Amino acid sequence: MKNCRYCGREIDDYVLECPHCGWVQETVQREDVNSSNRNTERKYSKNVLIKTIIAFVAASIVLLVILSVAGGNESGKIESTMYDYFEAWNDKDVEDFIEIHVPKSVLNKLGVDDYSYSSAQDEVFPKDSMVYYEKIKIKDTYPVDSDEVEKRLRTLWTYTISVEKACAMDVSCYEGTDGDYEKVEKTVVLYKHEGKWYVYDMADKS
Repeated sequence: MKNCRYCGREIDDYVLECPHCGWVQETVQREDVNSSNRNTERKYSKNVLIKTIIAFVAASIVLLVILSVAGGNESGKIESTMYDYFEAWNDKDVEDFIEIHVPKSVLNKLGVDDYSYSSAQDEVFPKDSMVYYEKIKIKDTYPVDSDEVEKRLRTLWTYTISVEKACAMDVSCYEGTDGDYEKVEKTVVLYKHEGKWYVYDMADKS
């Protein structure tokens, strides 16, 4: 029920003309309809905005998860390469050691067909380098200038390769032989070429 806008008496909602005073209610009805339409439009706009915000937040979360996983995978590959480097050194495994340092394409360019234990032992692991590393722990990882690493590699091999990324790892470990070990800190520099990580060099942390 509603009240007539003229006489104030109660009339049915659907009535366009007041049965008591004859006042035409059409104008009032149109205002009600317009008001209802405006309310509907507001609710629709609000719902669209909420859905847009929810979709944006969900997309942001998915992107963060993807970036986190990708970053975690990259970090895992770098750490794995570094540990493989120390393992190859401790095992005095020439083939693994060279593979961790030099891409196969470079070895081919340098004309190196075989880095077997017998042919390269003294070159890669001279007798005065028979030290071992234990209890390796990563302390910090940070990016370094890939262009600079690329220049050093070119000087080393007289052959240019593309270095996609480069980073350094500060590690602590125990260095020595025959059970006589002392704790030291090293910096391992790694580079990425064609999607794979390699070790460029290791030095005492300055």
